[in-house]
Amino acid sequence: MNLFVLDCKEGRDKNVTPAGIILLSFIQPSVNGPVVEVKCDFRSSTRTYVYIRETNCLEIDGNKTFNEYSNGFGHTVGNYFLGLEHIYNILQIGYFSMGIRFEFDGQVAKGYYHKFVIDSKANNYRLSIGFFQNDSAFSCGDSVINGAFSLNGRPFSTLDHDLTNHSCPVRFGGGWWYLDNHVCSRSNVNGRRSGNNFESTWHWQDTLGKTTSFSSMNMFLRYKNNQS
Repeated sequence: MNLFVLDCKEGRDKNVTPAGIILLSFIQPSVNGPVVEVKCDFRSSTRTYVYIRETNCLEIDGNKTFNEYSNGFGHTVGNYFLGLEHIYNILQIGYFSMGIRFEFDGQVAKGYYHKFVIDSKANNYRLSIGFFQNDSAFSCGDSVINGAFSLNGRPFSTLDHDLTNHSCPVRFGGGWWYLDNHVCSRSNVNGRRSGNNFESTWHWQDTLGKTTSFSSMNMFLRYKNNQS
């Protein structure tokens, strides 16, 4: 029997935590898996935060191994990445969208990737996304599945597990679903705040262009009732 909730939405549905607030919570994404701490937004569109980067917290280094990206790293009271294995297990519950949100220069930009799915670790957490939806206020643009630069179907690469043939994890300074060509990706959420060049600095090229002056970036899972 799973004594913990699978994700933040189940916690809200079961009334184990008050609605309308953001706080740290414990979840157990798989019945026999570990209990992990996450940041939950328990308001109407409940969110499970899988990645948080804030410039007012200690920097986290994206140069991690494949197993570190699988298990997660960082601290939930500051900056953290939940881990691909935990994300994979949460996605087995139902249909989800992955939201991404940036703050910079007093502005907020965000967007949603619907029908968000990743494969198992044995299959390198290969990425599958249905479509991108702009936010109604100010969109961050689509730097993941945009045209010829789409990362759909790509495996997750890291420094010690590079499936790109173009040294993308080394050049970008972190793990990601990189293309198998010299472009690698039009986004780098795992780059340094101030890298050696634009490529290795955190960025999101579509709509946000050459912007690297983010004060925060977060990614979150939002449960969907169906595949639409």
